[in-house]
Amino acid sequence: MRENIINSLVLAGLFLALFAIGELLYHQTKMKADDTRKVIHIGTGLLTMLFPVMLQSHWFVLLLCASFGLILFTSLKFNLLKSINAIDRVSYGSLLYPVAVYACFCVYTCHNNNYLYFSCRY
Repeated sequence: MRENIINSLVLAGLFLALFAIGELLYHQTKMKADDTRKVIHIGTGLLTMLFPVMLQSHWFVLLLCASFGLILFTSLKFNLLKSINAIDRVSYGSLLYPVAVYACFCVYTCHNNNYLYFSCRY
């Protein structure tokens, strides 16, 4: 349990650092939001691949996904995190991403923690 808490805090810090890097790229280097969004998507994808290795309980994944979902929802509502949200189109991907991550982790745990699950019917 203690290891899950520590790992959750480490992962949360890494996600926050990634968001900060995206904001720095957007505001300081004037990188387009579409490009910073891609950097953040790749980074968050790599970080979420650590969930099966670092977290043993879906409750910690739910807590991380819900808290970042709340951060992303708040950023949309109050026009924050421009590195993610300053795009010309309507997009709900940033809100659906934490939902998809949690769903994937639940599927992973339902299949006995297999890193690769392949089902084939003949």
